[in-house]
Amino acid sequence: MHDTPHAAVRDPASVPHLPLFFASLTWNYGLGMSYVVVPLYAHAQGLSGLEIGTLFSIPVLFQMSFNLVGGAYTDRIGGRRIMLASCWLITLGAAGFVFAHGFWPLFCCQVLMVLSRSAFWPSAWTLASELPGERST
Repeated sequence: MHDTPHAAVRDPASVPHLPLFFASLTWNYGLGMSYVVVPLYAHAQGLSGLEIGTLFSIPVLFQMSFNLVGGAYTDRIGGRRIMLASCWLITLGAAGFVFAHGFWPLFCCQVLMVLSRSAFWPSAWTLASELPGERST
């Protein structure tokens, strides 16, 4: 019998889902920040309410299109590769905002962010389904 409680700290190598959870936390944190920062940044640049709304609404049409085929391209390319690509897309989009001045550069950065979002979820679901053990805990 062991004297340590059941909830004792485990060796990180024995917990295979930590990299997935860390990547998901980091990605979602960056995405969540963009929901607040991008409209404020666009407003500070003098964009109208219509333009700011367009920055968020039109790229979602791209996301809906890519989500329809998300499972297929994740199966062909692999969940890990797609998730890495998604992380690079959100990084490029976020870095692009630093240099984006005006509607069209902001729009292009927002499209990168949305493409990242459309690629992230199918790959995260695929990777989560492949985790060992009981997934309901």
